[in-house]
Amino acid sequence: MKSKTFKIFLASSGELVKEREAIRELILGYKDIHLKYELIMWEDMSKSFTRNGIQQDTINPVLKECDVVILMFHSKIGKFTKEEFDLAYEGMRNLSKPKYMFVYYSDKSSEHYTLDTNDMKAMMANIEVLSLIKHCQDKQQVPIKFNSISTLKASINDELKLIEKREYRNDIVHDDTIVKIVQEKIISSNLPKIDLKVHATLPPKDP
Repeated sequence: MKSKTFKIFLASSGELVKEREAIRELILGYKDIHLKYELIMWEDMSKSFTRNGIQQDTINPVLKECDVVILMFHSKIGKFTKEEFDLAYEGMRNLSKPKYMFVYYSDKSSEHYTLDTNDMKAMMANIEVLSLIKHCQDKQQVPIKFNSISTLKASINDELKLIEKREYRNDIVHDDTIVKIVQEKIISSNLPKIDLKVHATLPPKDP
């Protein structure tokens, strides 16, 4: 059985630099004989000017081709994070890509600010964070809380293992189904039973 490659799109605000690099290390070091992962990050994408001046228009098509989307946020929402969330969720609902989607938020993301705070910008950012968490919950999805880089990596690693098991099981079921169909065809055609192993035989040479 050949190994498959799954593309992972990582979306977050720029403040989670250490977390993004930790996930990069995790994906690069992930070893599995059945499933390989390729990480897609906006840092690695072209910074070329676009015709319409909106660089996100070059990122969204890439996201829609990925098998897994991971979104993260901490004290603020990235400029396009909610757009990327909605795009990924729509793809899942349409049975397209991504096939898997995970939303992570820091345990400090839900801290509340009082109205008399001097940092109004931070307060507004926090409201956006809480709004996105509620947005996930309204869609009956469960965002995952993390309190350190190590717990974040552990959770993502566990999810990748579950994906691998699920995909490997599906491949086995698919292969068994093909074998069963071929066997039924043989029986219905009154052909002698054969071992469904691959045999290659060269035709005899002309005398």
